[in-house]
Amino acid sequence: MKTVMISIRKRHLNNMLKGKKKWELRRTKPRLEPPFRVLCCVSGTCGSVEAAWICDKVVPLSYRDARHVAALGYVTIEEAGEYQRRGPLFGWHVQEGTLWDWKGLGIAKHITDYGIRTPPQSWRYVEDED
Repeated sequence: MKTVMISIRKRHLNNMLKGKKKWELRRTKPRLEPPFRVLCCVSGTCGSVEAAWICDKVVPLSYRDARHVAALGYVTIEEAGEYQRRGPLFGWHVQEGTLWDWKGLGIAKHITDYGIRTPPQSWRYVEDED
């Protein structure tokens, strides 16, 4: 399956795992047609890949109301406004029933398992044989 790896803050991943966050906010989007797999490398963990999910749609959010963006991305209105002020903004949707908590299952994955030496700054394409 086509795959990208994102760097994500632990709090955002935890909210995804709890089912509260169903959209990931990003300033750019892959040149892939959904669906594609998203691997989650947690920021500050030196390359720990703790979860994965399927993105089934990507939508532009730049011109949406900040309250709407905040609700979609499960962030504060201030954070949503800041994201929007920086330029284009896209919502990557977490397809229902496709979120895998590898760390919670005791599965240890690392960026080096995907041939990567350093975590992505935001996201990057990867080869995934899973």
